[in-house]
Amino acid sequence: MPLRLRCLKWNPVGSLYRRHGFTVIDDTEIHFIMERVRPFV
Repeated sequence: MPLRLRCLKWNPVGSLYRRHGFTVIDDTEIHFIMERVRPFV
């Protein structure tokens, strides 16, 4: 099951999310919508 979140485009925490496996799947005027798909165990 994917985990999704939104973060403000100017928030530096976006780079932390990318390091932890999140990718940008969409964006709005002010947000990045990010998703991380957990691998099957």
